[in-house]
Amino acid sequence: MAVLAAIVIVVAFPLVRWRPGRGVELGPLEVTPAVKQLSVRVGESVQFSVGAQGALGYTWTVWGRPVSFASTFSYTPAPEDAGWQQVTVEVSGRGGGRAARTWDVGVVPPTPPVLEEVTPPAGSVALAQGEPGSFRCRARLPAARPGDRLAVEWMLDDHAVRREEQPAADAISELALPPSEAGSHHLRVRVTEDGQSASIAEWTITVAAPEETPPAGPAPEQAAAVVAREEAPSAAPPEAAPPAEVPREAAVPPPEPRVGAPPPRLVRAPGPRYLEGSVGEPLVFQTRVEPQSTKVDYLWTIDRRRVRARAPGRLEYEPSMPGRHTVRVAVAVAGQTIGSDAWVVTVLEPEVASATPPPVAELAPPATETAPPPAPSELAEAEVRAWLDEYARAWSRKDLRALRRMGQVRSAGEEEQLDRYFRSVDGLHVVVRVLGLRLDGARASVELERTDTVTDPSGRRHELRLPPVRKQIERTPEGLRFTGDSGPG
Repeated sequence: MAVLAAIVIVVAFPLVRWRPGRGVELGPLEVTPAVKQLSVRVGESVQFSVGAQGALGYTWTVWGRPVSFASTFSYTPAPEDAGWQQVTVEVSGRGGGRAARTWDVGVVPPTPPVLEEVTPPAGSVALAQGEPGSFRCRARLPAARPGDRLAVEWMLDDHAVRREEQPAADAISELALPPSEAGSHHLRVRVTEDGQSASIAEWTITVAAPEETPPAGPAPEQAAAVVAREEAPSAAPPEAAPPAEVPREAAVPPPEPRVGAPPPRLVRAPGPRYLEGSVGEPLVFQTRVEPQSTKVDYLWTIDRRRVRARAPGRLEYEPSMPGRHTVRVAVAVAGQTIGSDAWVVTVLEPEVASATPPPVAELAPPATETAPPPAPSELAEAEVRAWLDEYARAWSRKDLRALRRMGQVRSAGEEEQLDRYFRSVDGLHVVVRVLGLRLDGARASVELERTDTVTDPSGRRHELRLPPVRKQIERTPEGLRFTGDSGPG
């Protein structure tokens, strides 16, 4: 029996074969969302995820454009993405196994609140010196539910002055503006439900400077006496009673009313506000006031320390220390501040040449070898920020060629989609805010928040604030460019 058992064991073992180097095959995909077709509003996010036994790599694409290589992907459509979008993930495993899943995503344009009434109408408003202003806004949210609320935010010269919440079915907000300083002011009301999609109205408020009081004219009794003297026949006055002296100003007619000149305003110099320089390299900053006046005071500061300028409205600055410095100017007319401007300067260390250069033989490579190509120069923060400012301006002027060069547009389909969006809106103004910036040689990683302000076909102004996105930037022979692994937005 022992012999038979041994035989059975020997025969049974070869039935279980071990194959060295062979791993677990790629299992079925487990994905979310489970449905293959879904919808999302512009500015909202939908979370995708995938998992499978034996998975080694993941590639997420939107219409074939790679957007992520992790097991999860967050898709936040921008206004130009309205319509149907296709999101695909491909999972790779050992032995070349692959599996894919595709979702059809319907991107719905946002539905901002409707401004039913704006008083006074948006635009220019003139106020006298010391006169308070009164503004009123009435809005509603289409198909609002009983618990929905609208937030109404008032901003004066980019400073919040009032915020309140009202029922979304009929929101009414009023702002009593106290008397403001003479000059031009910007008032803005923003009405939103979700903090992203909003309707806005804007006013340019001009507060007139106080008019100078003209010299007082003659009193009625004095004027009558002058007229009587002019009409009376000329006769020598009695010696004992010389004529009463008439005040000189009574004989002079009052001056013509002075036509009020436009209030002075600060004209900011064009160009970027983030600059780069070197120690000892002179920099010039300029600003001016229109209309020109001799009563203008320019207060210049560098890192909050007051400095003296050689000429009004012009500061020559020669940095002596490396690092980041802030140059500011506050402008006042007749003792009243009318505006300010600021620049951020990144000052670099000066390059110092080597005192003992290496031998010539070490500089020149052998004739039979090819010199390696020069490494891309490192990026500087001021350069990246200036490029991002130009990126926002390219959006605002609807410059498809510039956006293609910058890496925002990478295919004919994306260009057609973006052109369709540009043709659907007027008055596009895009602001790109940098939330984070990290430099790594010739590459940079940035976190951006993009805000679009547009005029719809009915003439209403809307604002859409998109959630932050992360992008990679690299230097190329043609300039800076978003890399292919940047997310959408």
